[in-house]
Amino acid sequence: MKNSLLFALLSVVAALSATSLHAEILLTFDDLTPGSTSGNQYVSEGISFSYGELTGSVAVGSLLTFSNLTDGLEIVAGGFAISGTNAASTFNGLDDNLMSFSSPVSRLSLVTDDQLGESTADVVRLIALEATNNPFTFRVIDFAERLDDTTSLLENTMTLELNVNFSFAAFQRTTEPEAFDNLQFTSVPEPTCVLMLCVSISYLCVAKRGRTRR
Repeated sequence: MKNSLLFALLSVVAALSATSLHAEILLTFDDLTPGSTSGNQYVSEGISFSYGELTGSVAVGSLLTFSNLTDGLEIVAGGFAISGTNAASTFNGLDDNLMSFSSPVSRLSLVTDDQLGESTADVVRLIALEATNNPFTFRVIDFAERLDDTTSLLENTMTLELNVNFSFAAFQRTTEPEAFDNLQFTSVPEPTCVLMLCVSISYLCVAKRGRTRR
């Protein structure tokens, strides 16, 4: 009996440490038709999109509010794309994107477009957000920012890799239309899902040991 319990415990530890529980998702937007589309196109991948005007000063711990938040995503083609044929933007490129994840994420990155030929450098930001009691207001967990006149892949890549998981993020433009491509995120399973998996594995291990002894 003790050996069975030990075996079950080891199985739980192995399940908790399994890296396969963390899903890596990459979106290139090349499977969508250019134009306005629903923000739920990638809900099966664990992400949905909406857009609106983001207001507030961006700093860790500050509050940002979306006005006129609307479900949707704009797909643009041509020179905006970093890989393939398409990239993503907001409706008419004049708003900011809100990304909502069905499971918390620990890492998020994207590549901004480099084809607009801006004469004046403008700031673009990728912001990790925490929900508040107001569904349109979020608290800034952390953020990355770049200038939109850069042309190298390294300079155009923004990455958030945090010690805490987050379920919302924003892509913020400042003065003019912007686009992004190669959106990649690492989703982390909810604790209840991990617990259920561990319990199931433990039960199967104990049952198997019992049948072996017979």
